[in-house]
Amino acid sequence: MKFRKFLVVFSSILLLALGSITSAAGAVKDNFDITPQNSNDYHIVPFTPGNAQSQWRYFYPCVPTSGLVDTIVVNFAITNHGSPGNTYDISTNIVGNPNLADHISPSPSSFSNVPDDGTPQQVTISINTGGLSTGVYTAQIHFSADPASGISFSHDTIHIQIVVSDTCGGENPPLCFLTDSAFNPLTDCSGVPLESSTGGTFPIVTNKKDKIVATNPGQFYYNLIWVNGTGSSHTLDLYFDRHNLVPHGTNAVHAYVFESAELDPADPLVSQFDMVNESGVPCGSGDDNPAVCKSAVTINDGQIIWVTWHLEYSKIGTNANSLDLGNTCSESVLSNDGTIQAALVVKDGATILASCDASAQGNLKQ
Repeated sequence: MKFRKFLVVFSSILLLALGSITSAAGAVKDNFDITPQNSNDYHIVPFTPGNAQSQWRYFYPCVPTSGLVDTIVVNFAITNHGSPGNTYDISTNIVGNPNLADHISPSPSSFSNVPDDGTPQQVTISINTGGLSTGVYTAQIHFSADPASGISFSHDTIHIQIVVSDTCGGENPPLCFLTDSAFNPLTDCSGVPLESSTGGTFPIVTNKKDKIVATNPGQFYYNLIWVNGTGSSHTLDLYFDRHNLVPHGTNAVHAYVFESAELDPADPLVSQFDMVNESGVPCGSGDDNPAVCKSAVTINDGQIIWVTWHLEYSKIGTNANSLDLGNTCSESVLSNDGTIQAALVVKDGATILASCDASAQGNLKQ
C-alpha cells in the first residue's frame, strides 16, 4: 500500500513538473510580420530565397552605372499571440557591402512603443546608387525588437542585391521572359500574351484534398537573349538564380550562339527556340554557379546568345492551405509562394556582360 501511495504521489509531482516545463517551452510569443511591396519606380517584385526563409529579397538584375533611384515601402505589424497589451521598440540596422549600405536609407529607422494589436507600421527605404561602379552589391536591412524575448519574427531581414553594369540601359540591354514548353508566352489576367519580363500569370491546380497537383502551363522556360555589342569576343560564365522553381532534368540549361543575320531579338521565333534546346550547348541543371557547360560558350562581337532554362513550380505536392497563395488572378497582389522568378547573370571572368530576371504570379485556380 505504501508503495502504491508513493507511486500516486510521485506521478502527481511528475505531472506537475512536466506541465511546468511544457508551459514554459510552449510560451506563445507575439508575431512580427513584414509585408513588402513592389518597388515604386523599378517595380521589383520581392521574394524569399529558398535557403533564407527569414529574408525578403529585392534583386535588381541590371542597373546602369549612371545610377538608380528607387523606393521600397515595407509594412509591418505586431499581432498578439500571448498576453495582450505588450509594446515593443523596433529598430533597423543596415549591414553588408558598405558601398551599397551607404546608398540605402530606411525612414523612419526606429519605432517606439509599437503595440501588439496589429496596427500597421510603414518603413520607406530609399535607394540611390549614383557613383557605384560596375559590380554586384548586396546589403541587408535587419529588424530587431526590444524586448526581444516576446517577439517571433516570420521575416526579419530585407535583402537587397543590385547588379551594376555599363551595358544596362545602353545600346544592347538583354531581353528575358518566361514561356511554356511550346514557346507560348504567359498571359496577364485578361488573357493578353506577354513577352515581357514581368506581368505573366498562371493558375495553380489543387485536388479535393487541397494538394497542389499541377500548374498551367505545367512547365516553364526562362529565356535570355543578348547581343554582344562590346566590340570584343567573350568566353561566357552563366550564373543562375531561382525562386519557387526547380530545374527540369539534369541538362535544363542550353545555350546557343547565333549570327546576327539568323536572329532578330525583337521578334524571336519558335523554330529558333527549338534550335536552342535541341542543338545548344548543354549547361547542367542551373544549380551550379557558374553553370557547368559541356563545351565553352564563346560569343564574338555582333553575335547573339540565347539561353533557355527548363523549370517547374517547386510547390507541386504541397498542401495549398500551408502556403501564401492568392485566390484570384492579380498581377499587383503579392503572394510569396505563388511568385516564380528566374534570373541569369552573364559574365566573362569578373566582367558582367548582361543580367536579367523574369517573374510571374500564380494563383489558385477557382
